[in-house]
Amino acid sequence: MVVSFDTIQHSTLLGKIAKRIQDPQVMHLVKQVIKAAGKVGVPQGGPFSPLAANIYLNEIDWMFDEIRRKTAQGPYEAVNYHRFADDIVITVSGHHTKRGRAERALQRLREQLVPLGVELNTEKTIVVDTLKEGAFGFLGFDLRRVRKRAGNGHFVLMTPKKGSSAESVGESGCAASRVKPDSGTDRACDRLHQRNFVRTRR
Repeated sequence: MVVSFDTIQHSTLLGKIAKRIQDPQVMHLVKQVIKAAGKVGVPQGGPFSPLAANIYLNEIDWMFDEIRRKTAQGPYEAVNYHRFADDIVITVSGHHTKRGRAERALQRLREQLVPLGVELNTEKTIVVDTLKEGAFGFLGFDLRRVRKRAGNGHFVLMTPKKGSSAESVGESGCAASRVKPDSGTDRACDRLHQRNFVRTRR
């Protein structure tokens, strides 16, 4: 799922920042930065854009973390959520008792974005069943669940997208991945043995 930076509401963003920042000079600087994008949105391509997305979507992060904890059964998590700036992946258990949760998670996300004046990019928002060889992209990689050549079980194959900065890494399973530990891609790999993935972008 991808959320568009150009729909961020200035008043909402400034209100969220003001809850933590009381320095008027800093707030003035932030106002000057976001004004460069016009009446709505934030300038893209600079360091402020992902920071603005993190601030803007912080409450949604906490909401999905609460869902993760409520749906967990011991160490097993039925729903998980990964976000880097405006790129989001939601993983949902493929167990037959959890059918429909991927669609409900997507609907819940849409509902939470409405008060923020933000919409998902429908062209880049998909629901993927990895048990049926579905794949999805996240942070410059295509990820899919594949069967091991020898023995039982599966592993996660990460293939750099063509033309991405990650292309030089080459193909790798999560265990052998050269992606930085604790990165968004690395954490998403840990959940790939679940079934459904909602991949969104604003």
